[in-house]
Amino acid sequence: MPSTQRLTTLTGATFAGVVATALFAAPAMACSADIKVHGNPDCDTTTGTFSVTWQLRNHDGITATLDNATFEVKQNGTWGPGTGSLVTTTVPASKQGQYVDIATQTGIPSGAKAKFTVHVVWRWDSDGRGHKAGDKAGEQTVRSSETLCGKCDKVTPTPTETESQSPTPTPTETQSQSPTPTPTETQSQSPSTSPSASPSATPSASGGAGGGPVSPSPSKSATSPALPVTGSQTGLYAGGAATLLGAGAGLFFLARRRRLKFEV
Repeated sequence: MPSTQRLTTLTGATFAGVVATALFAAPAMACSADIKVHGNPDCDTTTGTFSVTWQLRNHDGITATLDNATFEVKQNGTWGPGTGSLVTTTVPASKQGQYVDIATQTGIPSGAKAKFTVHVVWRWDSDGRGHKAGDKAGEQTVRSSETLCGKCDKVTPTPTETESQSPTPTPTETQSQSPTPTPTETQSQSPSTSPSASPSATPSASGGAGGGPVSPSPSKSATSPALPVTGSQTGLYAGGAATLLGAGAGLFFLARRRRLKFEV
């Protein structure tokens, strides 16, 4: 049976070993974080869906690196892929205990459930007892889901009435002045020619030695040439002319019968 002194020595050695292990071992399992939705979801009225911002809180004073982010949406009892992206890939040690925006998820229908999953890795920022800067201190896959209450309706924008352009005035047709009619040259009628009387023989008395009878010479009346007369009055004019010619012939023969004698 060991003595009391020996038991005391063994107990002290065991305690010292536990303390040394606690001091020099890397706290790989101590790293942790949690995520949640930041504030209220935003309604996008152009699509009628919600969008949310996911935040992560780092519980340790070690820089956390984010990767392998996935977004899911549960609608009508079925999970499906969602739409989103990380806004940062690191959460510095200085943000220990604070919620930091790390991702945005969009296109979530009203009444659906959104889920976000991300893999977090902690790495030492500097050399320390038993580790070097950049060595992995721990890792964890964290996830969270949120049911979005409320309703997000799509709003159809009312088309704004565009200002109509002033109509281009239609040029009024100027009334053209009526052309002045050109007077047509009226054909002048040919002057009707009246028949001239046939020359009448007037006896002229002339005395002469041993004068015999002198035949009177008819005097000729100068007439201008006339155009032939046609139409309904032709017979009338012809009859008058024949009468005048007969009278002149009679006078001519009568003058020849009469002889004028002059005695000296």
